[in-house]
Amino acid sequence: MPAFFFIFVFALIVGIAIYSLWQNDKTKQNLSKILPGASGIPFSGQSSANYQGVDYSYQYFPGSRNSPPFFKVSIPFKSDGEFCVVKESRADVFFKKLGIDREVQTGDCDFDQKYYILSNHPEFASRCFDSPDNRSAVNSVLSLGFTEVKHDGKVIEAKWKNFKSADNLDPSLVNRTLDSLITFSKSIPTNMPRPSIMGYPLWMVRRAAVFAVPSVLAAVGVVLYIWQGVEYKPLDGWNFFIDSLKFSVPSFCIFIWLAALLLRGRSYSHRELYIVFWVSLFGFPSSVYGAEALMNGYQDHAEPMSHTAKIVNKYETHSRNSTTYHIDMISWRAGRQTERITVSPSFYNQVTPNKSYLKIVTRPGALKYEWICSSERMAENPIATNQPLTIEEAYRMVGVPRIPFDVYRSKIDPIESNFLQHFFELIDSATLKRMEAMIKLQAGRNAARSISEFEAMKNRIGQLDTPEKIKPALSLVLEAMEEQKTFLFKWTDSVKRGQAVNVASHPLVKSSSGKLMRAYQELLNLYPNEDEQNKQAYRSHLAALDFV
Repeated sequence: MPAFFFIFVFALIVGIAIYSLWQNDKTKQNLSKILPGASGIPFSGQSSANYQGVDYSYQYFPGSRNSPPFFKVSIPFKSDGEFCVVKESRADVFFKKLGIDREVQTGDCDFDQKYYILSNHPEFASRCFDSPDNRSAVNSVLSLGFTEVKHDGKVIEAKWKNFKSADNLDPSLVNRTLDSLITFSKSIPTNMPRPSIMGYPLWMVRRAAVFAVPSVLAAVGVVLYIWQGVEYKPLDGWNFFIDSLKFSVPSFCIFIWLAALLLRGRSYSHRELYIVFWVSLFGFPSSVYGAEALMNGYQDHAEPMSHTAKIVNKYETHSRNSTTYHIDMISWRAGRQTERITVSPSFYNQVTPNKSYLKIVTRPGALKYEWICSSERMAENPIATNQPLTIEEAYRMVGVPRIPFDVYRSKIDPIESNFLQHFFELIDSATLKRMEAMIKLQAGRNAARSISEFEAMKNRIGQLDTPEKIKPALSLVLEAMEEQKTFLFKWTDSVKRGQAVNVASHPLVKSSSGKLMRAYQELLNLYPNEDEQNKQAYRSHLAALDFV
């Protein structure tokens, strides 16, 4: 059954293809018979014939996936101008009312309301349609079913878009079309040069300038987007893009206004402005965002920060021709549950949600958008493998996101902000040593060295040159750390005796926790106008130092 089905489908596809080719060939055969002066040989592409002593060309295009079928007839005619006559659309009328377009007017109300004359040489087009006979000839061609009549300086052409079949085509229709085109050609001026700069028409120079700006920006935007994505990819790319719109949107609007001024005054103006609009709509946002993202990373001279994040989810997204691989990991930033990044297929296949870890290095960003310096997959459980514990891992074990204190964002006295930065760095080290001691004690191992290093961190904090107003908060932290050290020694004694310890309910743990909370509140009271991220940093560091 499956074999029969596939053979049937294959035969059906081949049959449809053969029928389509036969139909196209039949149409060409019919046209060759109908067109005056043409041979009966099927044509491919554009072919030539003769009618009443005038050479003409004809072409039938059967259509493709992205292009509709058409049939066109043309006669040779050389001049210094060009035009294209089509039926007037609502868009043409709208942009004429706005004053952007200036259509060639013939003075014939019926003709001007029915048709729209496109030309970059309006003086030439006006001369072409001064004659009632010329207007009548063009009207006759378009009334037969052709959709446009145009002249490009080399030929006069009648084109029939969405031409379906020549099976029922009346031969006299083609004769009348050729008669009208020949009549029209007899009264077209051949020598009407236009104003130019270095041989180029003025309108062309203005158009080139207008098109150059968004085209260059679009190309630069692609390059910058790829560059920043490889070297300085921000974690909050979408928010960064939205923020960049405050520069790109006004620039875009001003440029479109200037483009309308430069392009206005011709019948093609609104069509060219339409193209410029869409190219600019991509070029301005992409180039501004790319430039800002590049500056955010390139101008960032802050120290890199290492984070260890647990991968909690992975998934794929599919488009027509590609697959993108994503992973979600526990965030180290305040107010966020997870971070999401895209990865390579090989990396995606190597990680397991809720088991794999990612070591990721970031910097805060010159424009305050944290960006990724590097990332690498770690062991399935970096703690279980006896690898050295990192500060990020210590924070993760406590369940607190690590938020660094940023001295550049601080709104307080520089001396005090520099002190706090150093103070919190020592808090990080103390938290790391305390967690190492806890891990060892939980495993029934000797933690004397880690407790000693924790005490050393406490002593270093006590030796800091502390600004007077911060001393009360510092004293609370030191008292809490002293109680924690005492508790760790008591825990060590319990381990030696084989006794279990309830950490959360121990009086020393509760007391130290209360003092750390008071220290945090003290800092908030001291600096109520401090940057919000730095306020979160106060809580982050002191909460990580807390047992509970």
